[in-house]
Amino acid sequence: MKRIATIIAALCLLSAVAAAQNYTDIEISSGDKVESKLRLVFPMHFGLSTLVNPTYNGPWASTGHGQFLNTQLYRNFNYGIEPIGLRFYSKKSPFEFGLGIRLSFMDYCLENPALSFHPVGGDYVPYEIVSEQPSYNGTKSKIHASYVGVPLRFFFKAGKAKLYSGVSAEYMFNGYTKYREPKARVTTNELFNRLRAGVEVGATYGIIGVFASYSFSPLFDARYSNATVFSFGLTLGM
Repeated sequence: MKRIATIIAALCLLSAVAAAQNYTDIEISSGDKVESKLRLVFPMHFGLSTLVNPTYNGPWASTGHGQFLNTQLYRNFNYGIEPIGLRFYSKKSPFEFGLGIRLSFMDYCLENPALSFHPVGGDYVPYEIVSEQPSYNGTKSKIHASYVGVPLRFFFKAGKAKLYSGVSAEYMFNGYTKYREPKARVTTNELFNRLRAGVEVGATYGIIGVFASYSFSPLFDARYSNATVFSFGLTLGM
């Protein structure tokens, strides 16, 4: 339900983003060669993510739970918003350079909803939820991670169309596991790799576009898994 509400909210903001594109750039410097502007619009991306080549290291190597990192792609929702950014461009060039601040929120829904993670002897390991919550009905078990990061992008413009590629560095500031029903949420920051780096590409027309990104830093702490993340979806206001 939260995922659907987020999508609806994003679509409702579409008209506001479109209007904002016309008048919320604040000029910082101006000249014949290069100009820079502070953008007060809120470009967003939302889509799906999947784990790439998950490994099972250390305490995850022989748990008896099989390939428990298998996830349900259609429920692996990711959402990002960039509340502020800088754009540098030349009036006579089709190229732009962008630097921003981004907040990203990612869910991974386990294919086996009977499992979650809890601490044992200083490590986080998978366990059967019903062993600690007998009333659990196996509806859904997820892993969540929230990031703050800095994306850098290079744009090529052709009228209203743009192609771009970029890199990003992000810090994981909130990680937890959750399941329902009944609802439960447990902070598990130590489960994740705190820092991650990635690359992205995209294409837009007007304010609507598509993107694909790959985070080549492991999602989890290296002692658990070397699984990386591939994401794709739609952008608004890029």
